[in-house]
Amino acid sequence: MNKIKLLGAFLSLITASCSTTLTEELPEAKFATLQISVRSPELTEMTRAVVDAKDVLKTVDLALYSSDNQGNLTLYKSVSLDVTNTQACKLVLQDVAYGKYQILAVGNASSYGGHATLTNPKDVYFENQMVPITFRAYQTLEVKAATQDLTLTLEPMVSSFRIYMKGAVPEGISSLLFEVTNAANHFDATTGLATADQVVPWSNTITIPADKVGTVNLNARLNLYLTEADLSTGNSTVAIKVSALNSKNESLYSVNLQQVPLKIGSITSYTGNFFQDDEFGFSIQVDNTWGELSGTY
Repeated sequence: MNKIKLLGAFLSLITASCSTTLTEELPEAKFATLQISVRSPELTEMTRAVVDAKDVLKTVDLALYSSDNQGNLTLYKSVSLDVTNTQACKLVLQDVAYGKYQILAVGNASSYGGHATLTNPKDVYFENQMVPITFRAYQTLEVKAATQDLTLTLEPMVSSFRIYMKGAVPEGISSLLFEVTNAANHFDATTGLATADQVVPWSNTITIPADKVGTVNLNARLNLYLTEADLSTGNSTVAIKVSALNSKNESLYSVNLQQVPLKIGSITSYTGNFFQDDEFGFSIQVDNTWGELSGTY
């Protein structure tokens, strides 16, 4: 009996020892709170200073992505903010496990498009497939403290095409149709360029209110994500067809522009006699300063 009791006590000691050892080998999970401030380049003709993004943006969306051994990115946490002129552009992510992530911030400076979909960082897009004036910051982040403060500075993502139409808008015109080739309305945040499999022909329609009939020098703007960072050398493969439609979606006037010179962060303007079918009367100007962005869009 004494031997049996000793054996039982010995086994209990081993079990207790093993249990203690296993518990000690499991590290305690650590979590952090991230406080992120978003800033953007000031977009005026006279200065390139950095300002608080609340003075420029309408919305901000932010996401963290974890990565596996093959480099595949998975959405870990996200947060969105509707920006007002009275609040700082700051976002908070709580309960973030210690580790390495990719962090992405996307800003929208237009009054349309709403919030960005960030499920896949290589295929980011806005509501209704619109392309607002877009900014982004994308970088690696290591979370290793209970509270971390981070500042992200956004950079321009889009190239803009603008058409100035000389002469008065005729009766019967209700919208403008833009048809685009070799540019996209989705972008890859990891590269800052268009999402590769979204570079397909696409279109966008802009309504012309009835009170604009008779307006001289009407202008309209279209934003695009490019397949190359700089297409302003004259080798551009981007084509843009602009058509003026009536209420039955019939084209009454159109111009088909080939090799449109575009560049990220720039506005390319075409000015001509659009409503007189004068396809060869367009002059081209590329504004590299983003100076016009200080206005309302």
